[in-house]
Amino acid sequence: MSAAPQTDAGAWPQSHAEFLGEIFHAVGDGETGCIATVHVSQGKATYPAYPWPSYSAQDFHTHYGVGIHLPVDKAVKPRPKFRRTKETWTGMAVIVLDDIGEEKEGTVIGRPGLEPSFVVETKPGSQQWGYILTEPVRDYEQARLIQTAAVAAGINDPGGQNPARLVRLPGSKPPGKKHAARLVHWTGKRFDVGEVIEGLGLDLKAAKEMKRRTSAPDLMPGDSSPVNISDDPVLAWLDEQGLILGDRGTDGWIEIVCPWHGNHTDAAIDGTGYRPPTSTDPYRSFHCFHRCSDLSHEQGGKNTETFLDWIRESGGPDVGTLDEAAREARKAKFREMRKGTPAGDTDPVLLIHVRNARAAATEAERKPSLNSIIWLLCDAEWGDSEIVRLITHTLRLGGTDIMETAGWVMDQILSARKKQAENARRDAEAAARRKPRPLTKEQRVTRFMKAWYGLTPSEQVGAMQWVEESRT
Repeated sequence: MSAAPQTDAGAWPQSHAEFLGEIFHAVGDGETGCIATVHVSQGKATYPAYPWPSYSAQDFHTHYGVGIHLPVDKAVKPRPKFRRTKETWTGMAVIVLDDIGEEKEGTVIGRPGLEPSFVVETKPGSQQWGYILTEPVRDYEQARLIQTAAVAAGINDPGGQNPARLVRLPGSKPPGKKHAARLVHWTGKRFDVGEVIEGLGLDLKAAKEMKRRTSAPDLMPGDSSPVNISDDPVLAWLDEQGLILGDRGTDGWIEIVCPWHGNHTDAAIDGTGYRPPTSTDPYRSFHCFHRCSDLSHEQGGKNTETFLDWIRESGGPDVGTLDEAAREARKAKFREMRKGTPAGDTDPVLLIHVRNARAAATEAERKPSLNSIIWLLCDAEWGDSEIVRLITHTLRLGGTDIMETAGWVMDQILSARKKQAENARRDAEAAARRKPRPLTKEQRVTRFMKAWYGLTPSEQVGAMQWVEESRT
């Protein structure tokens, strides 16, 4: 962090340590601040967090958290490493309003009416205004409502409502950014939280009512498998952050705020969907219609894994694309459907999926769903590429009779299974007939070195003694 000039209000911080020391001045015993670094691999950005001051802030660190957290050994849910989660959150040390002066959805985010403790310019025309608190906000709901009320007042980025969020560290320049963040204003003043709420004209009651009206209902409606918000930790977290924009549609998708809406041409926050797992389809899905999902990893494209990484690094749940609970529920449902099916009859589960897939295949605009249904079918019981090819070919070129199509697919599946079993038997017999080849000198040396370096020092001494004794 470069040196800064003096102001009438006091000395500007000259280092990351001085700046963070002011931000986290009220951190208590057994608590910690938070810093983070952007890591970009194969076009995917993650934000691993580290406790501060246990980890000193270096030039490669790019962000700090507005929240205060418990360290790993004191966490409510201990983890192998420090995490920015709601479970470890104990307070909000600073109120930061993001993207001041930047245009979002056709509206410029306005300048607050209260002079801040500091201003960080993240790029020309876009600033973060920070209000250092005398005492941290200890109530998570109140901290979130303050951010939400600032959004409603038009002085905060709609995506900045997380009490554990990350903001830019002065002097940092993350990969892919054109401009380094600059500390352009500093007073260092500390505020009571009530003073900030009053000075900014925030209406927390209205924000709470707005949250109640606009947040997703407890049960998302839609013709496809209903899902309770509480059943999916990702959906529950999105709802908690105020990032859900619409109800569940008949296709299972829920409109949400895009985490990367700042990269959209018009910075629109809509046009992005999340589909939670159900007993029908246990896979989570994310898609943005503003080209976020169309670009390659190298071009900064975003897919479901990138979305889930962002949630995890933002303090949300750590989950994968496949929800095991939903998968087990689906398998249980399939087993129940198969009960009492006479031998030789068409599998009822297969029949249902073939019917659904054929219906989807008749609608050009829904053709992509055909592949997802095929994968769903195969993953349920069989799941190898040969069967995927057979089902795809059958559904696209087969006859119009559903029973005939389902029966043909089942026959091909059974035939493929028999062929696989026969090939496996032949491979095993061939392997048994092969004579092991003697090891070359290089292979023997390699095996010895691997074994040697796998020993502890005391074991190495014992091995050498054994070698010497065997020679005598």
